[in-house]
Order: sequence, then C-alpha cells, then structure tokens
Amino acid sequence: MKKIIFVCTGNTCRSPMAEAVAKKIFKNIDVDISSRGLSCAFPLKASFNAICAAKKYNLDLSKHISHQLTQQDIKDTDLILTMTKEHTSIIKNAFPEYKDKVYTLYEYAENSDKDIKDPYGCDLDEYIKCIDEISVLINKIYERGL
Repeated sequence: MKKIIFVCTGNTCRSPMAEAVAKKIFKNIDVDISSRGLSCAFPLKASFNAICAAKKYNLDLSKHISHQLTQQDIKDTDLILTMTKEHTSIIKNAFPEYKDKVYTLYEYAENSDKDIKDPYGCDLDEYIKCIDEISVLINKIYERGL
C-alpha cells in the first residue's frame, strides 16, 4: 500500500484539508493518506474555519488532532507533499536521504513552484479558496495517477 503524507506548519488548516480531500478523491484506491505538521508543540484541533471550509466538500474535520512530522513518518512514507517550498526545504535539509520523496503539492501536481498560502487567521473565504486550490491539485494527481 502506498503511503502519502501532506505537510504544513501546524497541521490545523492546509494539511488536514488536503488529507480529507485526498481521502475522498482516492477512496477507491489502496493508499494510506495522513497529514502532519512541522511545528506542532502540542495537539490542536483543526481550525474552526478549516472545519467550515471542509464542509463545502462534505468533509468532516471536527475530530482532527494535529500531529508532528517525525523521522519515522518520513522513512515509512512513499510520498510527502508539502504546502510550501519552505516546508520542502526544511524536510530535505533535515533528512537529505529522503529528499527524493518530498515535493510541494504544486510541484508534484503541476511541476510549478507555487505555494499554498496559509489561511490561518483569515476569514472563511480564504479557507474556501485554499481548499478549492488544494482540491484542484489533488484531482490533477488523481487523474494523472500516483
């Protein structure tokens, strides 16, 4: 079974939304999908606006709890999709032996160097734009095939 981890900063907005979207899109494929953060000092729920934005796609983030990305996660995963070039750089610099499995979501979906903007602290419209953007990219990956 292929394993994919989506990574953002705190694992309360972008990566949990990406995880939920991907689980829905890849529901008929044997793939293990999860999300992590690079800076999770203690477990937090998904942000309120992330929960609300996910409802647009009939997704439930109300039970999500943030998790820190670990070296074991990186070792055990086939593909790590980050939200920004900075996230990718941090992981590749800390674990260069795993650099070939780490990409930004944009890089993997479109071979683009764009980032997924962090909606944290913004209004619901920004979260909806974010999950829409994430959904388009994950659909491209699905259509192309993992």
